[in-house]
This record gives sequence, C-alpha cells and structure tokens, in this order.
Amino acid sequence: TRQLQQQWCHQFYCYQELQLHPSCLTGDSTPSYLMDSVRVIPRLQSVFPWRLVYYVVCRDPIRRAESHYAMATSSVGTLAQLATRGSEWRSVTFNQVVVDELQKMQECGLIPYWRNNVATVAGDVGCCCWDELEFDPVCFDTFAGSPKEDAAWNQYLTKYVLLHTGSYGLLTRGLYELNLRPWLRAFSHSGFMILKLEAFNEKTD
Repeated sequence: TRQLQQQWCHQFYCYQELQLHPSCLTGDSTPSYLMDSVRVIPRLQSVFPWRLVYYVVCRDPIRRAESHYAMATSSVGTLAQLATRGSEWRSVTFNQVVVDELQKMQECGLIPYWRNNVATVAGDVGCCCWDELEFDPVCFDTFAGSPKEDAAWNQYLTKYVLLHTGSYGLLTRGLYELNLRPWLRAFSHSGFMILKLEAFNEKTD
C-alpha cells in the first residue's frame, strides 16, 4: 500500500527524527534519478507529498560521456561499486558504445534529423564514419520540443533505462533539456537549481 511504501522510503531520510527537528533537512544524491523520470517522478509524488528542492548539476556532454565510460570500465573499486557500474562496456571501445547508443536513439525515433542509418555508416566493425552522417537542420527545428520528440524520448526511457547496471545512456544522459523536460512539467520550476559543473572550477574575482 501507499502508506507502507512511504514508511519504507522515509526510513532512509531520518523522517522520524526530522519531525522532532523541523529546521533540519535531508536529501539524496543520485545522478540516475534525472534520467529515470518515468519511474522516479511518480514515486517521489507518492512518497513525498510535499515540496522538494532539486539540484541538477550539468557538465559538458562530451566530457560527461568520457568520464562515464572511464568509470564504468574501471576495475578499481569495491565489489559493490563494480556491480553497480555493470560489465556491459568492459569489452567494447568507447566508439563502439557511442555507435550502439546512436542506434538505440535512431530505433526509438529520437534523432530523425540524422538522415543516414547509423548501423549502415558504422559497418560490421562498429566504427562510425562520422562524415557520412547527414544532419538536417530543418527537421531538427521541427522535431525539437514537439510531441513526437516527447514520445520518442519516453520510448527510449522505457526500453533502455535499466535498473541492474550503470552502463547505459552514454549520450542520452548528456541531453539535459530532454532529461529535465518531464521534471519541469511535473514540479514547480521554482524548486530547481540548475548548475554547471565547470563553473565550480572558474576563478572569480
């Protein structure tokens, strides 16, 4: 039942103690929540029926993808960390993971503005000839922000956001506007603070 679900989840956030000390706050830090909106948003709405504050830290999508791949393929870490990362990418190159991700996006209709078929351009070895991919800016302007894009994104999330591994979404995790869209529809914009990771390293006068 909903009450049992709330009780089970609340125990991880010191709920009882916070009732005695209302000036105290608690939270959670889980990057996967942002992308797993199909599952996470309804659960948050059910378990926490009050206003929450969300901090979203974005970074350069290319650097994010490189860092993600390096983490998922690293052999350094505890057994629990290694299990959480998954093993799907450990035997394939970064380029092959990118090609596979593009194929999944194309299959779901998420990138119709890339005219050529990714699988055909990549060939049997999974090495993409990027110059052969043809970008259609008119199609992009029509598709971006449309109900068709929302439907394609939902299809991707339903099919390719996994629970048993962290080795997924190499490119799509960096599509921040798409990731944020369902969250900003479900919750008040005033509850979000969106930060840029690189800004933390910038020197200020």
